[in-house]
Amino acid sequence: MNGEAPRIDRPRSAVTRAILRAFREVRRSSTAGLHWRRQGEFITFRWHGFVRAPDVPMLFARHDREVALIRRVLAGRSFSRCLEFGCGFGRLSPTLAGLAESHVGVDINADALRAAQSAYPELSFALVDGERLPFDERSFDLVVCWTVLQHVPPARVANVLAEIRRVASRDGLLLLCESTRYAGQPSRHCWERSVGFYEDAFDEWRLADCETIAALESLPGMTAPTVMLFEPR
Repeated sequence: MNGEAPRIDRPRSAVTRAILRAFREVRRSSTAGLHWRRQGEFITFRWHGFVRAPDVPMLFARHDREVALIRRVLAGRSFSRCLEFGCGFGRLSPTLAGLAESHVGVDINADALRAAQSAYPELSFALVDGERLPFDERSFDLVVCWTVLQHVPPARVANVLAEIRRVASRDGLLLLCESTRYAGQPSRHCWERSVGFYEDAFDEWRLADCETIAALESLPGMTAPTVMLFEPR
């Protein structure tokens, strides 16, 4: 990107979409025309893929409902250090930063981080490789993963979860939002896992709250992910 503003993707014609589908059938490893792409062994997204919404009005509606739920679930709490794991272009970063004395958003996508830093120059962002977080053990008393872990491939998810556990304070909170409805069904870029999977992964905490973002179900073209709040045992 070299620091320039990102190009806004225009809707493709039916003919263009058909050509891209045919190309991907021939080149099975290709992600041409898709909203996601591979970065090494990990998955990241193009501009229109970071948040699932059928159009711009529904994008704003989704964002509004997600922010409302975050504020409700974490109401009355304050935090020293917040880690936003997989922040993308930072759409939730101001909300999360407002809950903590310090906040850092990390992602594997350098283009998205440049956009985040440009939009929110007062906030901190860091590029990570997906395998190792550049933070000390138990550094954060709030760790947030918002529709991120579902895109970590099975071969890498154990390492990623271990890193989150390493940097999370045992006296702090973990807030996850992940798709769970179709757990176990195969996908090229999304591996939905059950709530029980996350309970086992973070068994040093207890699952204190588990709910879907029900308000999203009423929006056209959307399904509700599951929000899980883990507290100290």
